[in-house]
Amino acid sequence: MNVWITRVKRRAKCKYEACEKSILVDEYMVVCSYFMSAKSKRWLMKMYFHPQCWITRAVEELKTRVTVETRGRKRAVLSDKKRSTRVKILMRHASVNQRIGMEMSKDSVNTEKVGRLVDKLSDLAVEIKPYGGVPKSWN
Repeated sequence: MNVWITRVKRRAKCKYEACEKSILVDEYMVVCSYFMSAKSKRWLMKMYFHPQCWITRAVEELKTRVTVETRGRKRAVLSDKKRSTRVKILMRHASVNQRIGMEMSKDSVNTEKVGRLVDKLSDLAVEIKPYGGVPKSWN
């Protein structure tokens, strides 16, 4: 559908159901055009509106549509206290992962320290289970 606003050159009838008035010459109007087709025939349909009627109709249309946010994943059903505890555990997990990476990048790797950090990761996995479960990325 194409929509534009223009000045009226000849009188037109407003398509808004609640408006019975004509759009007079030298007033502004909103024009909507779209193609219709049936059995290999195609024709252009045009509708004319007063600018205020167009806005009123759009607001009424938006009130009938219910928008539901579908982006991202659904939030876990946790209380605020449990959520903050979960975030703290996630932050500790990220910190331990970073420390493992720093230790592994050194020339002389301290295997005991890396072993302790890996054990700490498994402890964090057990600790986070009551707070929404272990994230899939931890496997």
